[in-house]
Amino acid sequence: MSSFLPTFIRACRSSCASSQQPSLTLAFHLAQQLSSHVVIGFPERAPNIPALRSSRGNASPSSPFDARPHEARSAKTSTMPSEHSAYNSAALFAPDRSLLHIFRKHFLFESDEVWADQGSGFEVLHTPSLGNICVAICMDLNPFRFRTPFEKYELASFCAQKDVDLLVMPMAWLLPKDEKEKIIDKDKAETEHKPSLGTINYWAMRCMPLFNPQGTPSHAATTISSNHPSHGGAPKTTYFIATNRAGTERSSTFAGRLSCGDFTLLSVDAQDA
Repeated sequence: MSSFLPTFIRACRSSCASSQQPSLTLAFHLAQQLSSHVVIGFPERAPNIPALRSSRGNASPSSPFDARPHEARSAKTSTMPSEHSAYNSAALFAPDRSLLHIFRKHFLFESDEVWADQGSGFEVLHTPSLGNICVAICMDLNPFRFRTPFEKYELASFCAQKDVDLLVMPMAWLLPKDEKEKIIDKDKAETEHKPSLGTINYWAMRCMPLFNPQGTPSHAATTISSNHPSHGGAPKTTYFIATNRAGTERSSTFAGRLSCGDFTLLSVDAQDA
């Protein structure tokens, strides 16, 4: 992590020179300096800024899948962008600095609904180097508005049926109340660097269809079209990467961890973000 900081600081300073798109410019510079794919969350205003968007090359996004229940899809609310639209979004950059795709949050949290429009659906982007990538945001991992059955596993079911290789999620989950109380009751130095096991366990539970795609409940994601390839009996490995906001803002303390999961046989590694 210490060797990464100088690169990150340089990229931050470079992005500050751009007054219009600081988040996208930061990701642009990081992709260049680290020669890696970069995902960054940002508030998006339509129309999209095309300045950083270059050719996607061989990357091809799927059609958005609307995972909302039928009654929500039937309501007279458009998911089509307009000049007044705003989204809670995440951008994916390639090592060559090209902006491959912008993913928009599909399931909005209550604090999103006061400013953001709903993304049109979950998407998968195929890249030659990383395979099938799905980028989703925070509430997308939960049941729709906390109202649909828990076992629908909307996002994970979509990923399983679309043969996703990599699920990446920017997060802003709060530290569970019981873990927050432990920080208050104990020496902060003893607890602040420990992973939020309650949060990580919940994320793993919400990814249940990725443990056993064939065991996904039949009603979990009923209308997803899929060309799910056969792996010749070999277990399919899907990687889950989530970065969660850290620190405290007013009375809100965030879970603040980087978590990685391998869903052939779950293995979670947590460390400071």
